[in-house]
Amino acid sequence: MKIETFEMMRMQCLYEKEVEFDLSETTVLPLRVSELLDGEDDVERFLANELWYPESEGSPLFRERIAQFYLDCKPENITVTNGSNEANYVTLWTLLEPGGRLACMIPNYMQAWGLGHAYADGVDAFLLMKQKEAGQYSWTLDVESLKRAVTPRTNVILITNPNNPTGAVLTAAEMDAVVDVAGKAGAWLVVDEVYRGAE
Repeated sequence: MKIETFEMMRMQCLYEKEVEFDLSETTVLPLRVSELLDGEDDVERFLANELWYPESEGSPLFRERIAQFYLDCKPENITVTNGSNEANYVTLWTLLEPGGRLACMIPNYMQAWGLGHAYADGVDAFLLMKQKEAGQYSWTLDVESLKRAVTPRTNVILITNPNNPTGAVLTAAEMDAVVDVAGKAGAWLVVDEVYRGAE
């Protein structure tokens, strides 16, 4: 493992204890299934469920509800995956190319960092900067670092919005800047929105 890769992975955990709410934590305190159920009726209903394969692309109702988040989107444009890890993996596996590069927002969940090294010629980081205004900390996109990270070899730009682990939400101007940089580079823009709605 390269030192630079190790350092970037370390950044994933750098700020996790400094935030008020850690929305990126995926575990809960251990519970028994019986603790999730409310009385004997729930237990009977739970035990009566038939186990079978789900619809591989997600149920029509679920896809319809996801499509409502996006302008001019239809349920047939939606594919449901087993969590954002699978979605990011399949997307980056499909879009990254040998000889290409991934531009990746940092701090971030570091799955994409590894995939950029596995499926492309590497990863270039652009930054969210921590700043303090009126006694409050916030995060802002360093647009200049984005412009430096995106080169003619960049074929994918990945952002996470709301960001994991900071919770930062890009402003309209920051999103416009990302779209502009991606358009000039002819790069795919992958936006991980797994925490959308948690703002």
